[in-house]
Amino acid sequence: MPAVIYIEHNGDTIRAEAPLNRNLMQVALDNSVAGILGDCGGSCSCATCHGYDD
Repeated sequence: MPAVIYIEHNGDTIRAEAPLNRNLMQVALDNSVAGILGDCGGSCSCATCHGYDD
């Protein structure tokens, strides 16, 4: 299973296992990542879970 590392605004990191059937927003919500609200349910229309990948 792939792993994702989320870096919060304060620099804290959260490492999460990412099942292949879940998107990054869902994995963040499942792991209580601060700032990821997903208000639109993942339809990419509200930008409450805007992020950068590296």
